[in-house]
This record gives sequence, structure tokens and C-alpha cells, in this order.
Amino acid sequence: MKKNKLDIPSLTFKRVFQPLIDLNHLDIRYNMDKLVIKATVEYPFCGDMSNLTTLYMDLAKNPVFNSSGFELLLNLRTVRFEKCYLKQMINETLINLPRNIIAIYFHRCNSFISFVEPNFLRPLPVLKELYIFEVHIRFKDALKLLYPFTGKEMTSISFMKVVGSSAKPVFITRDMVKYLKEIGVQTLILGESEIVGYRENSLLAFKYPQCLEYFVFSCNQFSLAIENR
Repeated sequence: MKKNKLDIPSLTFKRVFQPLIDLNHLDIRYNMDKLVIKATVEYPFCGDMSNLTTLYMDLAKNPVFNSSGFELLLNLRTVRFEKCYLKQMINETLINLPRNIIAIYFHRCNSFISFVEPNFLRPLPVLKELYIFEVHIRFKDALKLLYPFTGKEMTSISFMKVVGSSAKPVFITRDMVKYLKEIGVQTLILGESEIVGYRENSLLAFKYPQCLEYFVFSCNQFSLAIENR
């Protein structure tokens, strides 16, 4: 049901989907129009869909999930937010999502995300896959999102086309990767994000290098030269 004109917060939406208790996959992406959508959107109750494993939907500027019943979706494993209007990633944003989510996607957030709190993803303690694609956020702020997963193992961390309010070159410092270094990650993708270099003992100084199996740096402005300091 993607690419329609569904009124997500409406009571009609709730009534239509309430009987679908055996639904496994729900795709309601591309239904929010930034010209008409309200800044604050209360998401409808979906707690009856107890068999739901994957959920694709848009993300409002100020999403409200406290009446959505998402915490009841104990089989939900993957959430993909697309057509994202977030301007801040604060600690309370995702607090009503179920703790069993293992993969989360943030795709095509065209608004500049100017403020990021490090515990934004803490409500998802078993997260294994984080995908950020075409999101307007400073690269150092994107790396800050990894804070809750230090000392843990993750299957995939993918930052593609992560660019701030302007396409400024990114030089990676030790402080920027202090959380990334503490994660045992199998697949790491940092592509098309204007990375030009890194400081010694920063980017490649993983605490658990034996975990890394796949490493992608494509389409940056990157060389193997490092800065000693």
C-alpha cells in the first residue's frame, strides 16, 4: 500500500487494518506529503497485528508512538523508515518501539537533522543491523548513534550518502569513531559521504578486528594517507 494517499493518523486507517491480525509484512511508505502533513503525527494503534515481522512506513517530523501499540508487536524484527521528515533524533523518539527489533533503516531523510542525542537507539537493545541512506545529518552525529552498542556485536552498520546541511569534506578523528571502535561489526559500509581522510589510530583501530568480514569505502574522496597527531 505504498505510494498512496493514506491518512495514517485517521480512525479510518485504524478500522481498516485492525482485522488483519495475521499480517506479516506491512508497507505503507510514501503516504506522507510534506505539503499537507502535520509536524506532529500520532501513529495509529497497530498492536493487534501480533504476527507482523516487517514494517515499512514514513517518519514524521515529530512522531508520536505512545498510542500505537508497537510495544505489543513481539514478532516485529525489521522497521524501515522512509520519506523521513525528522529534524532531531532525541532519546525519547523511539521509546515505544518493541525491544525485539534487530534491523532498522532510515532512508531518504531530506530535512537536515541538526540535533542528535546519543541514546536515540537505546530502546532497541538487540539491534544487529543499522542502515542509514541519503540522510542529511553530520557524519559525526551519525556515528554518535552507535553509542548504545559499544561492547556488543552487530551484523551490519551501513552509512551511505550521509551528508550534512552542505556537502563539506569529512575528516575522521579519533573522537568521532570512539563508539564504532568498540563494536564487533561484521559488515561496515561508509560510502558516498565525502570522507577525505582519517587520523592515525582512528578509523581502522577496531577493538574487535577479528569480527570484521566486509568493509566498503566506495565513492568517497578517500586516500590511504593518514595524519599523525
